[in-house]
Formats: sequence, structure tokens, C-alpha cells
Amino acid sequence: MKVGLVDDREIDLDKMHAIVSSIEEVNITFRTTSAEEAYNQIKSEALDLLIADIEMPNMSGFELADIIHSHALDIAVIFVTASSGYAVNAFELNVHDYIMKPYPKERLVQSVQKIN
Repeated sequence: MKVGLVDDREIDLDKMHAIVSSIEEVNITFRTTSAEEAYNQIKSEALDLLIADIEMPNMSGFELADIIHSHALDIAVIFVTASSGYAVNAFELNVHDYIMKPYPKERLVQSVQKIN
């Protein structure tokens, strides 16, 4: 499974990377602190899963998921965020999961494994 990670906070990105890279059959194709960079990566290479924060400067993770949804791309999205305010809207975009920070390692692993 090809996975992309995006979070504007490097410490949160490091946590995501450490957890997701420990899951068998997962290949992290990119990790970035910029939703714009994630969008460019999505356009240039196949991806199965995007794990993203929501509140980020310039383009938000929600806007990124909206692009994926509106272009009918076959990419699952897991939001990992400190904000509960987007949950209803996120599920309208048919996201796979909505995980609140801080979260235990097992919560993210379980969510990723459900996609396989």
C-alpha cells in the first residue's frame, strides 16, 4: 500500500511516519509539511492512502481531501487532527477515518490495517 503523509508540524509528522512505517506492506511514498506539496505528489504518482492533518497554512488537509473526492481519485483519507469541528464535513467527503490528537499508536495502526 502506497501512503502519503502530511502535517504542518514536524513533530506530528515524525510520529505518523514512525507508526506507519512499522506496518507491514506499507510503503511511504512521501511525507511533507505542506498540503500543496502533497497535492503535487498526488498528481505525479499513484497513492492508496493519504494521512493528513486538517488545519494547515495555505491549503488545509480538508481542501486536499475535497480535491481527492471531487476528482473521484481512489485514495483513502485518514484525518489525524486536534480539531473535532470538521468531523461531520469530513465524513461527507467519505474519508476512511477521523483520528483525534493525541492518539495512541494502536489507533492509527488499526485504521491503516482496515484499508488493506
